[in-house]
Amino acid sequence: MNAEKKILVVDDDPNLRKTIADILRIKGYATAVAATGAEAIAAMESGDISLALIDLMLPDMPGLEVMARIQAMSPLTEAIILTGHASMDTAIEATRQGAFSYILKPYNMDDLLLNIKHGVERQQTKKEILRLASFPTLDPHPVIELDSAGEVSFLNPAAERMFPGLGATGKSHPLLHGSMEMIAVLQQGKEQEKKITERAIGAATYELHTSYVPDVNRIRIYVVDITERKHAQERLQRYSADLENKNTELQEALAKIKQLTGMLPICASCKRIRDDKGYWSGVETYVSEHTDAVFSHGLCPECEKKGREDLAQLLRENS
Repeated sequence: MNAEKKILVVDDDPNLRKTIADILRIKGYATAVAATGAEAIAAMESGDISLALIDLMLPDMPGLEVMARIQAMSPLTEAIILTGHASMDTAIEATRQGAFSYILKPYNMDDLLLNIKHGVERQQTKKEILRLASFPTLDPHPVIELDSAGEVSFLNPAAERMFPGLGATGKSHPLLHGSMEMIAVLQQGKEQEKKITERAIGAATYELHTSYVPDVNRIRIYVVDITERKHAQERLQRYSADLENKNTELQEALAKIKQLTGMLPICASCKRIRDDKGYWSGVETYVSEHTDAVFSHGLCPECEKKGREDLAQLLRENS
């Protein structure tokens, strides 16, 4: 069950807020709700929140500001940004500021629940890492310790199984390649918080939680396999890109539909219309080429009357 995992839903839409909270409770999560950023911050003081779903546009403050204040209060709390605007810039900025992911409205509920599941799992992993920080040998995740020279001084059993050549190759191993600068900064005390980075090795992607342990003068690295999560993020990015392309196609289609609403150059004598390439064509031809209209041919009452009069005149002249 997910009862110990509490989700905070922050959205000014009461119907959406209630719907998400009800579904999450059915799925076994504990929930809290907030209509504004201020209410969300207050909710953080009343309980341990595993993950916050935050609308990007709130009435009292931006969603990214709410996320920053929540994570300042509870660094382990993950955040998912909900937005009705398909902007990759927004997604990149949200991720840069620490969001686990962002979801486009209207969203697919299964996708939302999957993102929540992965976000909570990440939060639970971080909590477990902190809990087992004093017991790296027992940690189910790979734990690596480096000495002051950046050489591997300890590998727990999980690290030995996942990276069998790490002990021999040391800092030249792809997992640790390029980490010396960050390690030096940590040792100098310039970075007080745990540093989280990602490393891709082959088809797998790992998240490295690196911190300096001054008591033993060691750099400790906890490794989490986030390959599945990265694949989910890539699918989300592809979905966002497809959505933008479809939106562009829709705008182009609407522009074509509306193109007959503007000014049309028409000959005052023969009534032919000039198109945007400079060619002149009859009204029926032009309309057929620029709309889905279908013509049925007949005579209006005035033309029918004139035709009869012309026919009668012709018969008189020939009689």
